[in-house]
Amino acid sequence: MFENSWQDVSQFAMVRVPRSRRKSWAETCIATVCGKRCGQEAWAANVPYCEEHAGHGDPSCAVAEIPTVGKILVAARPLPKGYRLAWWGRRCRKAEAKDLSRCFELSRGWVIDPTDHPGSLLQYCAAPGPSEASTLACTRKVLATTRASFGSWLFTTRHSISEGEQLLMPYSKPFFKERDLPWVNVGTAAHPARRRKGLPVGTLPAKRGPPLQAQKQPVQDGASGSQRKPSSLLKRPVPKFSTWAACLKGCCKSFSVR
Repeated sequence: MFENSWQDVSQFAMVRVPRSRRKSWAETCIATVCGKRCGQEAWAANVPYCEEHAGHGDPSCAVAEIPTVGKILVAARPLPKGYRLAWWGRRCRKAEAKDLSRCFELSRGWVIDPTDHPGSLLQYCAAPGPSEASTLACTRKVLATTRASFGSWLFTTRHSISEGEQLLMPYSKPFFKERDLPWVNVGTAAHPARRRKGLPVGTLPAKRGPPLQAQKQPVQDGASGSQRKPSSLLKRPVPKFSTWAACLKGCCKSFSVR
């Protein structure tokens, strides 16, 4: 009687997997096919896509082109809030990168360069214009181990995205100024962009005006006439002061116990 009852209970018991045996989010493919996750083994270390989706990209997204902007990234199907996409590429030094404007900066002068991999679709994301809002949020999940040849950075959608809507990512502030490019809205009738302040998805008028005057003013730092060093890279987010304060408080408690 006891053996049968134990077998019945064991079927519903939850076994906690040791931390050393748990799989990282980048060990299996996070792409979705017809709304279902692929789940196949990752193509390379720190790349959360299988061989097929690393070469061709996530089928839930598509690359389009606008004459006045260039290549953009749009949703090939309706995407839910929190949908995961990874910016991945070769892990290299800044001096070895082919195009720094498409690289993400890591610590100690290392970057993630996706230029040699067209399947890394986030490199085609356009920047939202003055009256548009970004649709992708940067997370703190970064994989760039020193022994791996590739690195990846996880992004999620801020809200649900309709089919054909653009996936927008904010660029660094001096990006347009360094290249003498106008900062304009990128939404079109075929591929709209989400508007700021909760406005519905809209399109641009035929004539695109200049960027906001407030954005043209250079940011000065220190003495008059000195400016911050220009950078074309999107840097890793810095933890807030509250996070550092919490860590310091925890360390003080641990030392006091000892």
